[in-house]
Amino acid sequence: MRHGFACAGDGAGAGDEMVATFEGLSDHEHVVAFNLARRVIIEALSAARPEGMTDDDFTTLGANMAKTMAWADLEPNGVQTFLREVWHGQPYSTDEADTFGLAIVCGGYLVVGLAPDGDWSTFLDTLLDRIVFPDGTAQ
Repeated sequence: MRHGFACAGDGAGAGDEMVATFEGLSDHEHVVAFNLARRVIIEALSAARPEGMTDDDFTTLGANMAKTMAWADLEPNGVQTFLREVWHGQPYSTDEADTFGLAIVCGGYLVVGLAPDGDWSTFLDTLLDRIVFPDGTAQ
């Protein structure tokens, strides 16, 4: 997961490496990775906007992500729809062909882009701690 997010944040040319990171996973492992990416997205958005996300936030984020991550060939509307649905815990209705890849790209973009002082690895650890230890007992 960490390497997949790092690849997503690396930009053009990293897409093949990102895909290779997840090749060979079983169906169950793909489901686990997708759900973890979904939780990381929620935690990253919560860290960025503790007061909550607005429709304008999703619109802006979708456009910026599609532009910045042009190598992933994302549609701004698909990104914003996916992020909004993840945020609200709704079923995914995006037209993006690869929802798994979309989750990894979105998660990587958010982790790398929102990391304080650019330290995405420590930020990812913090987000994962919030997921694994929601009561704040991580040490």
